[in-house]
Amino acid sequence: MARPDEPGVESPEAMKKRAAALREAAGRARTLAGPLGTHMDLPVKSATADDVWHGPYAQESTARLQKDQKTVRGLAADLNATADAWIREAERLESEAASAPK
Repeated sequence: MARPDEPGVESPEAMKKRAAALREAAGRARTLAGPLGTHMDLPVKSATADDVWHGPYAQESTARLQKDQKTVRGLAADLNATADAWIREAERLESEAASAPK
């Protein structure tokens, strides 16, 4: 294992600091992902209710809303997956910092 004082080698303190920043960012990402995933639910529910509107424009608009809903849900899932990756990286950094020579 490389020594922490070698150029280009991150110190245990720096690893812990970066891990904390990753955990904080992951928490913020998860906070944003929740409402993002359901952001289009009400417009889609309203547009697809019985007897709301009819005709080709209504069908096209509703289909577009449903496509947007799927896209936004995918973005929320991707954001959660990224948050999970940040947590795994934070755990790796913390483990590496703990096993670094003192």
